[in-house]
Parts: sequence; structure tokens; C-alpha cells
Amino acid sequence: MRPSFAEQLEGIARILEEVVAPEVADPYPSDVLAGAVGTLRVLADAHDRLPGFLEWDTAATTSLLARAGVVVDPGRADDDADARHRRARAALEAAVPRLAEDPDLRGELLALFAERAQRFPFAFTPGGHRAGPAR
Repeated sequence: MRPSFAEQLEGIARILEEVVAPEVADPYPSDVLAGAVGTLRVLADAHDRLPGFLEWDTAATTSLLARAGVVVDPGRADDDADARHRRARAALEAAVPRLAEDPDLRGELLALFAERAQRFPFAFTPGGHRAGPAR
């Protein structure tokens, strides 16, 4: 289907950049606008990698929690990846104090957070963005 989701986001970014930005003289709103344009481009560049990231993160989080004896509510069979991910992350949030007390699990938790940061498809950097591939 045309325009695609990414094309629509890029089109909005281009309009803001070419039509709106030249009319914004104040430095603060200009910076805010540049940030919004950058965000739209990050979303356009990496939105298709989000489902894979959510599936990986849900599986990795559920696996860590299982080693700690925590069972994540499986929900309904027709739940989407986002719903499954929210349940896994909520269970992780509740279990962090227990995981942090166990030296082995604390190391695994920190490793999960580090890998999650590396895999996250929407990475922003000062003055630009990096839409990296989800592994």
C-alpha cells in the first residue's frame, strides 16, 4: 500500500523541515522542531524492526524470570506481541528486587539490560539518530 507507514512519517518530517522550520525563528522552538523531525525519521527508519525486538525481549525476559521461579501470565492466545511484552516487562519490574539480591541472577539481569539497549531499534543520539537493526 502506498504511501507506506515509513513514507508517511518521512513525508511529515520533510514538510515540517521544509515548510514549518523556515518560519520558526526562536532557537528553542526550532530545536524542539528539529527533535520532532529527527524522531519521525527514527520511527520511519526502524519501525519494521520493533516486532522482532518485542519477541526477543519477551522471550529473554520470560526466560530470566523462569530461572528465578517467576511465571509470566501467558494471557490469551490471540494477544499481540505488544501485550505479551507488557506482561513480561511488568513481571520483570515486580521481580527486580528479588533478582538484584541473587548474585547470579543480578548478573543475568544486568546482561539482559545491556543486550536490550544494544538491540533496541529506536536509538537516538545527540544531534541525530541511529536506527540500528534488531538482532
